[in-house]
Amino acid sequence: MKQKRKLGRKLLSFLLTLALVLGLMPGMGLTAYAEDTEPPLTTITAIAKEQANYSTANVATVSFSYTAGGSSAYLANWGWWGYGWSATVNAAKGYTITKCVFYDDADRTATDSSSPFVVETTEADKTPQVNGTPIDGGKMQSKGIKKIEVYGYATPAATYSVNVTAGDNMTKTTDSGAESQTVSVAITDVVYTADSGYYFPTDYSVASVNGIGVTRNSYTQITVSGTPTADTEITLIAPTEKTTPSAPTLAAAVNCTTADNNDGKLTGVTTAMEYQKSGAAEWTAGTGSDITGLVPGTYYVRYKETDTTNVSGNQELTIAGYTAPSFTVTYKVVHGTWSDNSTTDKTETVQSGSKPASVPTGMKAAEGYTGGSWDKNPADTTITEATTFTYTFTEKQKVATPTFSPEAGTYTGEQSVIISCTTDGAEIYYTTDGSDPSSSSTKYSSAIAVGETTTIKAIAVKDGMTDSSV
Repeated sequence: MKQKRKLGRKLLSFLLTLALVLGLMPGMGLTAYAEDTEPPLTTITAIAKEQANYSTANVATVSFSYTAGGSSAYLANWGWWGYGWSATVNAAKGYTITKCVFYDDADRTATDSSSPFVVETTEADKTPQVNGTPIDGGKMQSKGIKKIEVYGYATPAATYSVNVTAGDNMTKTTDSGAESQTVSVAITDVVYTADSGYYFPTDYSVASVNGIGVTRNSYTQITVSGTPTADTEITLIAPTEKTTPSAPTLAAAVNCTTADNNDGKLTGVTTAMEYQKSGAAEWTAGTGSDITGLVPGTYYVRYKETDTTNVSGNQELTIAGYTAPSFTVTYKVVHGTWSDNSTTDKTETVQSGSKPASVPTGMKAAEGYTGGSWDKNPADTTITEATTFTYTFTEKQKVATPTFSPEAGTYTGEQSVIISCTTDGAEIYYTTDGSDPSSSSTKYSSAIAVGETTTIKAIAVKDGMTDSSV
């Protein structure tokens, strides 16, 4: 139990009693004074055991304590009651209490004008007492405390200046508090962000000064906050500069493999990287898998910016467009010559899927040959591999060798020699002087009369055929 002794108050009580007594005596006068009319800061009304309703919140609080055998309870008609309990009224921060007026269940009052402001009961008597005096004057009529009027005033708060000095390479956000503030309560938070290329490391720390501290929110932001207890100057430590890694070296390009030119690849692009086609506005994050479906062109791969590093330099890669394979096409001539009278094989290089563009023409047949042709027509052939085309002339048919009747021999008397050829349409030419005949020799038309030793040679000729043997 809280006990306090106020001798001055007891003396005042005695004097007032005496004044009242004297005022009632014949011939005596009594001067009456008006009650204090100032409004209370708040009225505390009992609503349950150790619970209260405050007409104005956050001005004062009431707390309970007990003797070893004490306890309290609540009744709607009595308020707080019981034995061996005490209730202390305390001012909230920013307020000063000058007096408390305690009301019992019958609205009898007792005023306490000095701290601590306490109403209490004993283990033997539930009558509420203030400074050891029962509210009901000792008549054993009070049952409990129903409300408490609290008087006083708001305490002027001290004001302090706070000046924040930013470190290099950081910028205050426009919507946060000013760097210089004069306050009696908590400052408006001052927020800074790291400039591009800088960061606040995980161990970033600035010592608190007079209740003003610095909180690292992330790699990019810190906050200055708190309630000052004195004029304060606080200087922030500059953020750390990011490092710049070297360009990657393990990414690779895979060229397009079809005429559609849309199946190029980038390999080795990790999730820590990003890539961009030359001329594109944006970078695309790597997925850790091959980047597929790419068209021909120049591509750049780099390490992405992180909380502590800048983007790296670029690795430049080139995806080439599809180039169809080429094959050698060979041309041969058999039993003849090319138009330039040569016989050496001719060649050209032809892209796969295309047809030859330089097919030879004007071939010439060799003697005894005619009617040349290709084994397959080069102009109609689509090349998909190394290919040889052969132009062959066919051998002409030979005219049958002329025969003589009578055959060569020795005869008596003049002979009539008949020359014939089994080849239809053949013409026969002959000589009688032993020289080899040709188509310029005498043309045979009828039997030859021979009256002396004579050597006759003949040849048969027909257009489109080889001349006969002699």
